[in-house]
Amino acid sequence: MQNVMKEREIKEKISDGYIHARCVIDMIGKPKEFLSEKLKEKVESIKKMEGILLAKYELGEPEESEKGVFAAFAETELLFKTKKLMMNFCFEFMPSHFEIFEPEKFVLSSPELSDFLGQILVKLHGWDNLVRTYAQQSKILFKNQSVIVKNMLIVSLRQKPKKLEELEKEIGLPSKLFWNDVKELIDKGKIIEHEGLLKLKGR
Repeated sequence: MQNVMKEREIKEKISDGYIHARCVIDMIGKPKEFLSEKLKEKVESIKKMEGILLAKYELGEPEESEKGVFAAFAETELLFKTKKLMMNFCFEFMPSHFEIFEPEKFVLSSPELSDFLGQILVKLHGWDNLVRTYAQQSKILFKNQSVIVKNMLIVSLRQKPKKLEELEKEIGLPSKLFWNDVKELIDKGKIIEHEGLLKLKGR
């Protein structure tokens, strides 16, 4: 790890009441160079935070986690002037790992604990709203997609009866993704299936 502060300086700050902790921050993204730059910016932003001192850090080399997407980490040793600053840091940076070296024990007052729990509840409430919003948007998107696919099926079958494989090529989706739409059109009597072909009713 690269030393930003000398060991003597770290010990002096701990003696002054600072909290000494190890923190790992993960990031994912692409391309590789962009991720590396963003990770450096993240670490640099810590240096500018009032009441928080960056003692040591190490930037991990981005590794490909899936096709075209990279993952990287920054391991840091930090000194926090207060417990509140430490808690706020965790909520803002969402580290994947956090370990307090010193002090081994400290006491949380009722106001501090209440504030901490309040922040947790605010975060959880925000995430719950976000999940609900995305779920609703997904339902709308799925419904719109279904309408478009059914229209494409009808337009295509107006030309002539076709096999499912032909429709896959025209629509650009595997049949398992639009079979429910086909079944719905069959159930509504708009298309029929005969001898391996799908065709519009009455044609």
